[in-house]
Amino acid sequence: MADFPIIKIKNPKESILFGVGINDSTSQVKPTVNGVPYVCPAYRTWHDMLALCYSTKHKHKGFIVCPEWQRFSVFKVWFDLNYIKNHALTARLVLPNNRVYCPEFCLFVPTPIASIVKVTPNKSGLPAGVKINKKRFAAAYSANRIQIHLGTFDTEIEAYRAFCKAKSEQVIAVADGLEETTLKRGLYRVAKAIKHGGYYA
Repeated sequence: MADFPIIKIKNPKESILFGVGINDSTSQVKPTVNGVPYVCPAYRTWHDMLALCYSTKHKHKGFIVCPEWQRFSVFKVWFDLNYIKNHALTARLVLPNNRVYCPEFCLFVPTPIASIVKVTPNKSGLPAGVKINKKRFAAAYSANRIQIHLGTFDTEIEAYRAFCKAKSEQVIAVADGLEETTLKRGLYRVAKAIKHGGYYA
């Protein structure tokens, strides 16, 4: 945070991102100093959050950003109070089935853990963790950047159940290794939601 150069804008003007985000920053969010480009950490997180919810390329079904966080200056106040280096923003640990990015339900968690609980839409239209393999349905998940194959199944429902079971066990294993914290309790809630099949719906 302290390494980011603050360069004020003489005549700041609001700009719109993804049709909803209002960038009302009074300083440059992407300055270049002595030939070195910088990106404001708060702006990067805000931009990526909006992209996940509203970009046609990355859009997450049903996910939204609360009205107050659609304005960058408001999000930045919360970011500056809560940001932890090498952590990523998640909206689903406090309330696993939550689909609203807002101060009540968001927190920063270690990046590896955030990647485990991240919801990534399946571009094929199939359930998460499922793909077609020779007219059957294959299930797989990622662990430490390695694809773990769970086998092939006759139906996509069977494949999805196998995926949810494996992901739930993966999340529980991570939670078991943590001390009693909000993060640990949140991971157990996520594991339960995954096991029941609704987390990725």
